[in-house]
Amino acid sequence: MAGQAAVTTGADLVDEEVEAVLAEFDGDVRRAIRALLDDLAALAEDRAEGRNFLRAYGHLELVKLP
Repeated sequence: MAGQAAVTTGADLVDEEVEAVLAEFDGDVRRAIRALLDDLAALAEDRAEGRNFLRAYGHLELVKLP
């Protein structure tokens, strides 16, 4: 159908992101997966630390200034 603009779907965007990650690691799939897993572990650790902070914060007494 001539004249119609191409529609970009969510799957197309994901494919583009996958290609970008692979390009970042020169097509080395193992390095790309390892880096993504490291990033995921770091995000999980940050989230766990945030929860611990929030839990500790709930036990602190707040001091009101005069």
